[in-house]
Amino acid sequence: MIELKGKKYKICVLDTCIISEFFKNKETIGNKIITKFLDEDYFFAYTYQSLVELMKAPDIFNDLFAYMGIMPTHIVKNHNQLFEDELNEYPNLNKISPYALNIPMLKEAEYYEKLRDVFYSSKSLQMFKSEEKEALSILNDLLSWVEKYPSSNGKYFKKDIELWVELVTYKRIMEVKKSILTDFIQKKTSVLEQKKFLSWTMIGYVTFYKFYFKHRKPRLSDLNDILMSSSYPYVDAVIIEKDMAETLKQIKKRHNFITNLEIMTLDNFK
Repeated sequence: MIELKGKKYKICVLDTCIISEFFKNKETIGNKIITKFLDEDYFFAYTYQSLVELMKAPDIFNDLFAYMGIMPTHIVKNHNQLFEDELNEYPNLNKISPYALNIPMLKEAEYYEKLRDVFYSSKSLQMFKSEEKEALSILNDLLSWVEKYPSSNGKYFKKDIELWVELVTYKRIMEVKKSILTDFIQKKTSVLEQKKFLSWTMIGYVTFYKFYFKHRKPRLSDLNDILMSSSYPYVDAVIIEKDMAETLKQIKKRHNFITNLEIMTLDNFK
């Protein structure tokens, strides 16, 4: 939530397919989403993964940046940025802001065009390519545990899932900032709370529910869903496709995590 001039506003992330439907159906779904946001004080938020995906649909990508001039908009940090913040600020994670960029309203059209064009720069394209390669490596690493983490009598119990999420979070901490774990092991710090690393805990839960229960092969869209979810513990609401919504609802109900997150789909706007 963001407070401006004494008034609080909720931050809502729209995933890629929702953004696409918003602009394909401006007069119906688009208007209903805008009405809710204006009436109930929501700000729009988008992830880097969604923006990169939408570059493949130039008309929608252009419309999205044009709309930023009239609707309050934030771009949230990606999974690496959030995890880096968590590592640097631990254990005082209340200092973390999930927003990479606050887009000012009512600028000249040229401002939003220049902002859009930043994504097409050679530097940006190179960064996106590098991050996609790294993201695939992360997902493959997470899925490599499937055979090593069999269920008990065909079922995964709550404690099994939470242990797996804890283990993969510690593993990631070790890979990125080993000193946090070594300080704990050497008793330089008295406690290490895995659940405070919200971004990676979220990634762990989503990965488990998508693949360890369902035993299916991942698609590129799954990878983006998983990485986008890293920001969900830091925002107030999401509008996402049905399968992901059901996954988040299960996590929310079963694990006392993302308890305050409002989870919506397009059905809420029909």
